Amino acid sequence: LKGLRAHFVEVFVGDCFEALRWAVDVPLALVGIGTQGARMAELTMQRLGRDRAVARRPSTLVTVGADGIGGLSVPRGTAADVAEAVRDAAMTSTSFDKRSLVLPRCGPPPEQVDVVVVGAGLLGMITAKRCLDAGFTVAVLEQRPLVGGIWSMYANGTSQVNSSEGGYCLKEFIGEEGGKNGDNR
Repeated sequence: LKGLRAHFVEVFVGDCFEALRWAVDVPLALVGIGTQGARMAELTMQRLGRDRAVARRPSTLVTVGADGIGGLSVPRGTAADVAEAVRDAAMTSTSFDKRSLVLPRCGPPPEQVDVVVVGAGLLGMITAKRCLDAGFTVAVLEQRPLVGGIWSMYANGTSQVNSSEGGYCLKEFIGEEGGKNGDNR
């Protein structure tokens, strides 16, 4: 498994909901082996989906040697073949095309605005959005050709902002009324 870059593997027999409930730092792959294991993995995945205690990371359901209701069904095979299939399925939901962060080429900054935001990182973009919403004209200055600041370099499709810093509060932007029950992805 080390050759496949699997960071952590734990084997559970039976109901593993409580053990997995707080697993939020890495993508999660639930693997059910055989008919009974596939059913238990499916039930656990459903319970995790209904649990709103934490923001969920991407999760993948894989059944081995049994037909599953959802997710990926893999025939029984060598441990390396099954592990590779699980890894590939789990990683498909973690990609993010950073080319979408590239700023379009534009001319010089406007000569007159109400607010100048220096830096197009996460906080700079939030500040610019809040100023625009308040009716100000805004210019955002960024030295790099990408928005997102440090997040554009080190984040991936499963990164979360875990900060008590008030500026990182994104709930007003995630589309839910009042930002209630939103996650921070």
